[in-house]
Amino acid sequence: ILLLLKVLSGFLLCDICTSTLFCEKDLSNLANHRAPAYGICATFLTPSKVLDWSPVCCLCVHVVCEPRPQALGRDDWPADGAPTQEEEDLWDQSLLNCYEQLTKWPDLEQAVMVNVDDNDPPQLNRIWEDSYRQEQYLPFMLRAKLKLACAGELDLSLVTFIDAALQDEEKRVLLENSYSDELALFYILQDDNDRADYYIDNSYQQFIRDWSNLNTLLSSTQHSKLHGLQKLEEMKEYIQFMARKDNFYSSKPLDHLLRKWKQRSPHPKFDPLTVWDDIVSIRCMLLQKILTAFRTSHSPSIADSVSSMDYETLSVTELEAKLSRSMVEMYLQMAHSARLQSNYEVAVHYLKITEDVMSKLPEETDLPLFLLHNVVELRLQQAHMSATPTSWLMDVAPLFGKMAGHSEGDMSSSLKRKHFMLLGNIQQLVAEAFSSYGDALLTDAMLIRRLAKAAGVADKKADQVSSKELVHKLHLKTLSSYKTATAKDHQMSGDPASLVDALLAMGNWCNKLLQAEEDEDGQSSGLDVTQFPSVLVSHVLKAMGLGSPMATQLFPRLLQLVEKYPETRKLFQAKSKDVPCWMFIGWINQMVALLNKPEGVAVHDILISIATEYPQALCYSLKISTSDIEFDATDSRNKTAVSKLKDLLNFPLLDDFVGALEQLTSPELVFKDLCQNELRPLLEPGMSQRDTVSVKRVWQQLYGQLLDHKSWESMGDSLYASSSLTVGLKQKKFAQDYFKKVEAVFGKNAEKLVKMKIGEYDRQMVQLQDGMKHGLKKCEGAGLLKDYSPWLQNFQSTNYQFTIEVPGQYTGKSKPLPEYHVRISSFDEKVLVLGSIRKPKRIMVRGDDEKEYMFLVKGGEDLRLDQRIEQLFAVMNNVLLVDSACGQRELSLKTYQVIPMTPRLGVIEWVSNTKPLKEFLVNAMTTGEQKNSSNAAKLQNDWLKKYGFYKDMYKKASREDTEKEYKKKVACYPWDLMRRAFVQLSASPEAFLVLRSHFTKTYATLCVCQYILGIGDRHLSNFMIDLSTGGVVGIDFGHAFGTATQFLPFPELMPFRLTPQIINLLRPLTESGELRSCMSHTMRALRFSPELLLNTMDVFVKEPSLDWKMFARKQAQTQGGDPDTHEMWYPRAKVDQAKKKLLGYNSAHIMEADLKLGHGKSHEYPSLKAILLGDRRYNKRAKAGIKCDSVEEQVASLIDHATDSNILGRTWAGWEPWV
Repeated sequence: ILLLLKVLSGFLLCDICTSTLFCEKDLSNLANHRAPAYGICATFLTPSKVLDWSPVCCLCVHVVCEPRPQALGRDDWPADGAPTQEEEDLWDQSLLNCYEQLTKWPDLEQAVMVNVDDNDPPQLNRIWEDSYRQEQYLPFMLRAKLKLACAGELDLSLVTFIDAALQDEEKRVLLENSYSDELALFYILQDDNDRADYYIDNSYQQFIRDWSNLNTLLSSTQHSKLHGLQKLEEMKEYIQFMARKDNFYSSKPLDHLLRKWKQRSPHPKFDPLTVWDDIVSIRCMLLQKILTAFRTSHSPSIADSVSSMDYETLSVTELEAKLSRSMVEMYLQMAHSARLQSNYEVAVHYLKITEDVMSKLPEETDLPLFLLHNVVELRLQQAHMSATPTSWLMDVAPLFGKMAGHSEGDMSSSLKRKHFMLLGNIQQLVAEAFSSYGDALLTDAMLIRRLAKAAGVADKKADQVSSKELVHKLHLKTLSSYKTATAKDHQMSGDPASLVDALLAMGNWCNKLLQAEEDEDGQSSGLDVTQFPSVLVSHVLKAMGLGSPMATQLFPRLLQLVEKYPETRKLFQAKSKDVPCWMFIGWINQMVALLNKPEGVAVHDILISIATEYPQALCYSLKISTSDIEFDATDSRNKTAVSKLKDLLNFPLLDDFVGALEQLTSPELVFKDLCQNELRPLLEPGMSQRDTVSVKRVWQQLYGQLLDHKSWESMGDSLYASSSLTVGLKQKKFAQDYFKKVEAVFGKNAEKLVKMKIGEYDRQMVQLQDGMKHGLKKCEGAGLLKDYSPWLQNFQSTNYQFTIEVPGQYTGKSKPLPEYHVRISSFDEKVLVLGSIRKPKRIMVRGDDEKEYMFLVKGGEDLRLDQRIEQLFAVMNNVLLVDSACGQRELSLKTYQVIPMTPRLGVIEWVSNTKPLKEFLVNAMTTGEQKNSSNAAKLQNDWLKKYGFYKDMYKKASREDTEKEYKKKVACYPWDLMRRAFVQLSASPEAFLVLRSHFTKTYATLCVCQYILGIGDRHLSNFMIDLSTGGVVGIDFGHAFGTATQFLPFPELMPFRLTPQIINLLRPLTESGELRSCMSHTMRALRFSPELLLNTMDVFVKEPSLDWKMFARKQAQTQGGDPDTHEMWYPRAKVDQAKKKLLGYNSAHIMEADLKLGHGKSHEYPSLKAILLGDRRYNKRAKAGIKCDSVEEQVASLIDHATDSNILGRTWAGWEPWV
């Protein structure tokens, strides 16, 4: 019940003990006056310095810092009184949960017994005196004492307690119904296997009853129930093993049991450590009992009575060593899991247990090395999580000597690779620390001597060692270690995974040093890095050949290297032949962008292989990239390769398919695009002489595509003489309606147009387009496909030998099997026209698998930006999946396929069962509320009129007036509108909690990821709500990388959308609860692996989309200068902005750079800058500085930035910042 109350209240839970983290605002009195007696931090939601990577409650922090917390008792309370009993109970339960999660069983036992009975020794029977003790302390008492019994001797007081309880009918029923698992373990400890077997069967029956009553939405409860089955099954297997005496005549049955247990270990990242501890502690106890049984069965008196035919002579000493080794391996697995889950306290605890067990074993060759490697991995991870090296250098320095103390001759190939890879990692880490902090770290003589010895400068005195010399020597040692780890004589044997790890470790190290050399602000290592590009290319491609997904993520960096270091191209070509070509499919866009550049020769063979084996994976990307490609006169190799690729991908049916999809674009919009983007630039007065030939060429294109209805009729409605496409009714009607009107304005054969001045042209265009708007409005809603494209309506795959695959089936994540891909069979006769500006059409594709696939066809837009954003989202998902904290919380982005087909056409996978956020909210409003909500826009317009308009408002409106007016507009909507919408979506209270939690996780992840990519224009229609899960899907990324701040006339000044309705949905903790926690975990994971994202972004530099080229031209007009120069500089500047975000720079200062580029010369710029940067009196971002000190500060600044009423109150009304 208490757990349910926590969930219902929406409280954030501690990452270690799952107890409640209270809101500072709600419990400030408690935090300021009562917390010190309990070791509670004054700011509950501010992570501790000890555990700064996750939200941790004060008691967990206290337990990690102290051997055991102070007693929960105090007499000298402040005047406002002592804490209530409920508060003390909650703290007490949090403490017990904390001890359990940290596997501190002696402390847990003592904490329980102190509360049960003050006597010495305590009387366990007092736990029955009231129901509260039974609910609060009985489960913890049983768990703690049984855990201690597994590690040593069974407490006689527990035996007495359980025996007495089972004699009482009421107590017996309680124990058997709620604690059969514990009773089964209790009787195994007493060697009463029959009773244990009875209680195991009882536990199974209880599990079935509980499972059938569980709500399917309570997934965490379901998981916890399932976790308990494994220990029951293994106890059952133990009982069955012990029941057969012939299992002790040979070691084979035991070997079989050990193999079975080894194959079913919990997941190291995603299964809780309590599950690990249950499995490991029970297994080790059971193995000790099996060993005792073996000793008994092999005693001389027993052995003489057994037939020699059935008896295998066993050395009990050897058997003991085998079982001890198994236990050591399990302890190491447990420590490894704790490290991956960032629970370093538990990891250290189990490493100490491992060391104690190993000290009692005979000399082992590899176990001490396994232990050392686990210690090194733990220290390395702790070092990466620390803010400064001073906290970990003293722990890491002794590891150099320990690693060097092991002889190579005793190591297997895999172990040797890992050993030298870890040694290289330590050397690299220490070198980076001294490179960043210099001589400031050389303060401890012992530390200096150890590091000098490790670096090879031990002959100098401590005061003669410089950090620069240490760094150089350590880099040399790192290179030597990595070379040994990847040496060729080790590559022929051992585990391929260890070779992949070593190859990537050296590759990443080379990459870091190369980037430091390339970066203007980077620090040179002093090493000769001329061979590093070749090493990086060779190692990454070798790892890709071994099937490494992580190496595949590094491939965009290799494309950068073949551009910057031409000498690597031949090596790249040779090594890439050893990699299956499907592994490059995910990076097709990056490769085709090189086809008119000198480095393009490096990818010719890869693209030709893909075109041969998976032609439809490449056809659309090649079509769009070569549509406007230009070659140098001497660039024959690229020209020949492109020609060969086009021959391989010459599929007329695909060309007709693309042409038919182009017909779905409304002719009114095609006319507008051609006139605005093609004709108008040719008429601008800046040109020295009007290019009449080009004007007439564009006119002929426009005329033939949209207006030449007489020619279409003469060719039987064919659009082109060489094509099978026919004209649809919509296109015919447009031509008939506007042929004479357009000819009257532009003249026959463009006679008037070539002489028309730009002002006259603009006036005529406004008149023409005003008339076309009515036709656009009429086409919204359901329509017939044949009215737009008769070819699509009549398409039947049986009429063609060539088949068209349903787009979006080549993801690059696994080897494609084209023979099993779904082909397009036909198209549904209906089409849905959406009401947005471009009037995109939703079509239904019927596959040959008898399923239907929906796609959104968008014309007039370059969807390469959306495609690349989705690709970056996929890379982010890979990063989040690897991170244990994000993986446990299932933080990820919902992605969908975007397939650009031409520079002005593409299809987007339709995300089913979703609804735009705006429609989702409107549907939850009553008629009266909808009328009242329209007042918000009116209030905004009235307020703006007071100052003139937006630009004057920026300068004249005060913070107080802006916030006051903003609150009025917020009040036009019900405060709980979004909460109400989710309640309407929910079938039960549990469903609401699940949907809200999933919304919070997905929205927090989306906010951070979209902020990194600078995605703006986040109005209500650019979010889709998944009606089945409550998750959020972001759509329409036309404004990315800060363009909404730089180029919109009323610049966006917020990093993402976090408006009142969203915050109210998350009450009572609002943005301070799960949202902030998930944002911090997401940001931390992305900042930990910035290279993957930045390498993927390089395609924006190599092949800017049409929109980016347009933005670059706008910037040239604003800033002055050569448009071609800006076209090259613009994408690099945008990628650099993303890099700063991943380095922790303040969002306000990053956006200020975009604001300056777009509005720096405007009169309102100083006011806009002041609004953006905030006020130190009110805003956290204004106090943070240019660069934030931690992830937590960065996220806090972002939330402050996104929720600032002074910004939201000045935002463009169409964004609806009050919702």
